[in-house]
Amino acid sequence: MIVPHVDLEEINSLIDDVEQLTQLQKDFLKKIKKLRKELILYKAYSEVK
Repeated sequence: MIVPHVDLEEINSLIDDVEQLTQLQKDFLKKIKKLRKELILYKAYSEVK
């Protein structure tokens, strides 16, 4: 399964390294990524598990 292997800190670091994004855009991407993982990936993973 891929869900347990999703590293939020590594993805956050990647987002922070994109110089073309404003801080607001970075914050939005981090928040939406966190919500997707919690509300979509973990939910689906727990139903399959």
